[in-house]
Amino acid sequence: MRLNGKIAWVVGGSTGIGAAVARELVCRGATVAISARRKEQLQEVAGGDMLVLPADVTDAASVSAAAARVRQELGPIDLAVLSVLSEEDGYGYDVVRRLRAAGLDEVGDASVYGTLRRLYSAGALTSYVVPSDEGPHRKYYGINAEGRTVLETQGKTWAAFAALVERNNGIFGGCWCMGFHPEGARSASGHT
Repeated sequence: MRLNGKIAWVVGGSTGIGAAVARELVCRGATVAISARRKEQLQEVAGGDMLVLPADVTDAASVSAAAARVRQELGPIDLAVLSVLSEEDGYGYDVVRRLRAAGLDEVGDASVYGTLRRLYSAGALTSYVVPSDEGPHRKYYGINAEGRTVLETQGKTWAAFAALVERNNGIFGGCWCMGFHPEGARSASGHT
């Protein structure tokens, strides 16, 4: 099963089953973040293909900080880009500008351009080229029916994930795959 357009955060991803799950998720097309205490082991597992977030699951502040980075770097950027494009088509820097105007001040150009390419490859966006009098032609992106479905589904899933983490004071253990049965997920404390 392909997981293009899905986001996963694997806690305990530096060795064993966690590392194997993280690698498999990447092979299936998911965007993956991995956490554990040892940064060097995480980097080795990630091989440059995953977001490395060192965290100690016994330390609520450490997990909260990692969760905030997952939300900032993996979660809302897809949703934010799809949301911006659901209002009006746009080219790369136009999307960056609109995201910043909406309050995502620290969003990086490279993150947005990579997200646009990934969403396009996953079939959530269309693209077309428009000539520009001010320089090179601009590649515009627009959301399609698949992208609107992703926006709606992942928006609901992200809200459920954020609520789950919040209910458990930022502590969440295991593997979370955006778009996969949030009602069946269990936190480290056993709450849904």
